[in-house]
Amino acid sequence: LVPIFKTLIDYSVPTDQSLWTNLTANNPFYDLWMNPQCIDMVKHVIDNDLPHSLFITNYFHSSYHPKDIKVSKGAKRLMEDPNAGGCSELSESFSYEILKQCFGAKLLKTEMAIKYKYKNCKITDY
Repeated sequence: LVPIFKTLIDYSVPTDQSLWTNLTANNPFYDLWMNPQCIDMVKHVIDNDLPHSLFITNYFHSSYHPKDIKVSKGAKRLMEDPNAGGCSELSESFSYEILKQCFGAKLLKTEMAIKYKYKNCKITDY
């Protein structure tokens, strides 16, 4: 393994919630709490184009009905555009919103807009 990759695999982020930061302190619709070290770790993986999956714990809370929450244009698009089936519009929308708020993600295409090489292959959400 490349040393930096091994460091990321071995890296353990404390789960102590007292270290977590409210990333949406000025947002009246929801609270998103996350350990800031997680944000640094994900940015490192993205900036260095490392082929590694990460599981990041966060806490999302809102007293509003999900469709009444003001979200970014991309999240709104994921809520409203048709998807490949199932009932995943809200979960996909809010997972994108977390990526947007924490890492500046931009929605390029939804799952139905992506052109796949094979007809029966697994597809992505966005």
